[in-house]
Amino acid sequence: MRTITFKLSEQLENELSYKLKRRNLTDSEYILDLIEYDLLRIDLGEGFNYNKQLNKLYDKENKEVLLTRIGKELLRNLIQANGEIVSVEKLMEVSWKKDNVSIYTFRNMIKKIRDQTYYGIIKNRSNLGYAANIQTK
Repeated sequence: MRTITFKLSEQLENELSYKLKRRNLTDSEYILDLIEYDLLRIDLGEGFNYNKQLNKLYDKENKEVLLTRIGKELLRNLIQANGEIVSVEKLMEVSWKKDNVSIYTFRNMIKKIRDQTYYGIIKNRSNLGYAANIQTK
């Protein structure tokens, strides 16, 4: 258990009190919500972030980027690897859940994700595989 004490300016104190009253939360509940949000969010650069709990991708304006079922699964598998390279074969196996996916279908899905976000969100390592562009703080 961790105890945290901090001082707020009068203005911040008033704004916080108003927000807590509106949302019917205690100080501790509010801070816990902020911590959980931060820990569940993966920064993918260029303002894009991924919520691990919801399995959703959000853009710079915090709007959900609508991916296909396979696009979501592909991105989720890349993110689960924590920025490590995942082979094309492994990604096809776990994302499509079938054996006969062509490399062209796979590359097209990568392109669609990049088109909806930005090119560097998925990094390609020639002859090795792909990795998510996870930003470290």
